[in-house]
Amino acid sequence: MRKIKFRAWHRVSKKMFDVLSIDLDPEFGGVWKWGKAYHDHDTGEHEADKDFIVHDQIELMQFTGLKDKNGKEIYEGDILKATPYYRNRPVLWEDVVQGLVSSNDEVIGNIYENPELVNVK
Repeated sequence: MRKIKFRAWHRVSKKMFDVLSIDLDPEFGGVWKWGKAYHDHDTGEHEADKDFIVHDQIELMQFTGLKDKNGKEIYEGDILKATPYYRNRPVLWEDVVQGLVSSNDEVIGNIYENPELVNVK
C-alpha cells in the first residue's frame, strides 16, 4: 500500500516544506508544518512548534508512491529528466495513473523552484 503524504510550496516565503497534517475546513483550512524544534540535552525536555499556513498561500503536491532511479520520492509537480521519448516534464497525476512515470525516471527539480527546467531537452 502506498503512503499518502504531501509536501507544499509556500507562495509567500517561496519555500518547500513537508506537510504534517491538512485541515480541510473551506473557510479556515490550511496545512500544518513542523516549525522550530527545541531540545534541552541537560533535562531531556523537548518540544516542536507547528506552524499553520492557510490554503490560499500554498500549492499542495501529493506523493505518487514512486521513487526515481536514485531513490528520491516522486511528487506531483516534480520535473523528470528528459528521455529519448520526452522532454523534461512535470509529473501530473494523470501520468502516474497511466503508468507514464516509473522508477527509471530521474527527478531534477520541481515546477515551483525550477520552472526553467520544463521542456528542456
